[in-house]
Amino acid sequence: MEDTLSLSADGESVHLVRVSTPSLILSMAPLLLIIGASWRMQLGLGSAIITAAFRTLVQLSILGAILHPIFIASNMYLVLGYCFLMTILAAHVSSGRTKYVFKGQFFGILGCFLTVISLVGLFAFRIIIRPAPLYNPQYVIPIIGMLLGNCINGISLTMDHLTVSLVEQQREIDLYLSFGASYSEAISRLLREAVRVGTTPLLNSMSVIGIIAIPGMMTGQILAGSPVMEAAHYQALIMYLIATATFGVIFMEILFILHIGFDASHMLRSDRFTKASRKTSLLDMVQTVFRYMLGNGSRNAPINSGEVMPLRDKNITATHYEARSQGGNLEVHSLTENDATPKNCLTVEGLTRFFPLNEKTKTMNVKVKVLFQGLSFKVGACGITLIRGPSGSGKSQLLRSIAALSPVEGGKIELEGIDWNNSMSKSGWRKEVRYVTQYKVDIPGTPHEFIKKIVFFRSWVIDPFAPSEEEMTNATNDLVNKWGLKSDCLRQEWSMLSGGEAQRVILAIAFASNPRVILCDESTAALDMKSKLAVEQSLKELSKKYGWKVVMVSHDSEQAERFTNNA
Repeated sequence: MEDTLSLSADGESVHLVRVSTPSLILSMAPLLLIIGASWRMQLGLGSAIITAAFRTLVQLSILGAILHPIFIASNMYLVLGYCFLMTILAAHVSSGRTKYVFKGQFFGILGCFLTVISLVGLFAFRIIIRPAPLYNPQYVIPIIGMLLGNCINGISLTMDHLTVSLVEQQREIDLYLSFGASYSEAISRLLREAVRVGTTPLLNSMSVIGIIAIPGMMTGQILAGSPVMEAAHYQALIMYLIATATFGVIFMEILFILHIGFDASHMLRSDRFTKASRKTSLLDMVQTVFRYMLGNGSRNAPINSGEVMPLRDKNITATHYEARSQGGNLEVHSLTENDATPKNCLTVEGLTRFFPLNEKTKTMNVKVKVLFQGLSFKVGACGITLIRGPSGSGKSQLLRSIAALSPVEGGKIELEGIDWNNSMSKSGWRKEVRYVTQYKVDIPGTPHEFIKKIVFFRSWVIDPFAPSEEEMTNATNDLVNKWGLKSDCLRQEWSMLSGGEAQRVILAIAFASNPRVILCDESTAALDMKSKLAVEQSLKELSKKYGWKVVMVSHDSEQAERFTNNA
């Protein structure tokens, strides 16, 4: 150790204690005790500690060697170039910390970093700190480094939580969408949770800073001889800038992810996210940047490119209404006579849906499978139509397409003369077309809270004929009572209801919402025979009373016979 004279900001002389190389190496000696304890306790941490300590010394030494000439030269282009390099590395690290990845992820993060850090940096250096010159590396490089370092943690946590939610919580999102929610309403809870996860470490740090621990920058300034109050002011300034940058990057990246996760029709496109297969190396990242700059970046092939897998099963058949297809293995059966005039029916015309094959099922140049092609049928008022076919034939995809929850490659869907493609409000379409699956509802809260939430969706609020919360609750109560449940089930958590109970409750809410179309995707599969008969009876009565168009998917041949015989 040796002392050297320095001047503090107030002009008083202070001694700056320098750390020599031998002293630095000596400071690593206590780690040998930790390594010995790890070996004694068989924790297996010895090699990890040695590697981490060595990398710390090497990386910081390299950093010092790089920054030394930059600080001496004080050249604007060197300073900006180094900041840009730090930003690229920060984007690379952030993009490698998520469970799911998507096309353009690295460049999206890089764009968010460059935009927010540039704006926050200009505000800090032009308005607040005002160093001379403005690009003074003594201020610019350390502060930009601290902003990036803290933003990495926030954006990584938020992005990982949000992408996982979009992929693994699809049923919850689709449930809200199917009741007329916009995409922002459907993901509001998941979005709040993602932001909370990403910003909690920062907010916790700001809450306890200076009370429990003295932060690193303030410690460094004090050790360098700056007055304590001056160091405290600088630290507070840095924390405010870090908070602004972190929230700014998080909000921008959220908008980018939602742009990827939802298309123009507000359909959730979880297929655009894939599980990360391996960590991307720095070399991979550099190659990606160069390919992008040269215009040779990879592009995902469109879903309908290449060859398709033809289906040679039987064509679509129907009883009362025409149903035709160029190829497919679905059967469409109209179970009841109904009014199918153009202005009073659901019309599906020429509908085509391809489905991408994964790597394990791809053969030669076959990329997609035809679920249905050229599919056409009509369902009139009070009509009940059955969709049948083997597993994987596209029954659920057909219903999801009608409900505007899944895309199609061609065809037209009309409801009472209104073309879905020309419908200005996609959430308004979904409010009138109710899709109910066989899956148990698994969302936080109670059925009553669910009813309270959906009646405040914008598509409901602007509809003067939409049922109120009281009307929805009363109608749901009446139905669950008819189906063998007590009214207090609406006040129980969804997780506390059995599969059959939850299925009856969601069906009751769907019926009580009084849409124009009911799409039942094996919705009664989890019910016992008594409950199933009760639901079928209510469906027949209500469809006749309100003129519903009902499309059902079912493997139960006896259920189809009951609807046909009792029509």
